[in-house]
Amino acid sequence: MKRTATILTTAALLFMGACGSDNAKDDTDSKDDDKKSEETIEDLDPEEILDLATEYILDADQVTLSGEMVEDDEEMEVTMSYDGDNSHGLIVTPAGEFEVLQVDGSSYFRADDAFWSNEAGAEAQLFVDALGGRWLDVTDDPDMGDLTQMTDRQSFVDEVFDAEGEVTVGDTKKVEGVECLSLSDGESPLWVALDDARPIALEAPEDEEGELVFDYDEADVPDAPSADEVTTMDELIASFG
Repeated sequence: MKRTATILTTAALLFMGACGSDNAKDDTDSKDDDKKSEETIEDLDPEEILDLATEYILDADQVTLSGEMVEDDEEMEVTMSYDGDNSHGLIVTPAGEFEVLQVDGSSYFRADDAFWSNEAGAEAQLFVDALGGRWLDVTDDPDMGDLTQMTDRQSFVDEVFDAEGEVTVGDTKKVEGVECLSLSDGESPLWVALDDARPIALEAPEDEEGELVFDYDEADVPDAPSADEVTTMDELIASFG
């Protein structure tokens, strides 16, 4: 898997099984359930397990990945949520914070004053005044591709689950209360559930710190911003005179 520090975040799935009240289940069904509960992925090849983990993320209705990473002694807090084709990410660093949002095929970017101060230097106030806290519409903007790429779930999966070396199976242990085994390509260990290979946590490489946790619950993705909450790149450039 690619180095965790390159991930700007997330994954989570909301999958509700049928909750029945049928107490007349026959013995055959009970035996089948017992057998399923004992099945694990340990007998599969590492690449097969990674494929299952990848499919799980892509097929998830909703997913959120959050945590903290430390690179070059700089801490970064990450939250990235996917709800169908829509997504929202919040990245917080000592140099400022920014959000990315994808809703109904449109991509948006918004940052705080500290971010612009660090990124734009002497021209920071121009950006702060021109944007006024609004979202910047960066749909199909090639200059913002690296930032908006993470709003696309397929691109996220390609980045995180693309092995850079031979994938091997490591230890088994409980992670976030779930029995897991680890997959590694020599970089960031990925912990997946023994029963269905769903990703549970992604650790930082040995020379870094932190962990990103996959939360299988409701994803918090805002609605599309209203017209008065958005400006375009052309409008931003025009405002500079």
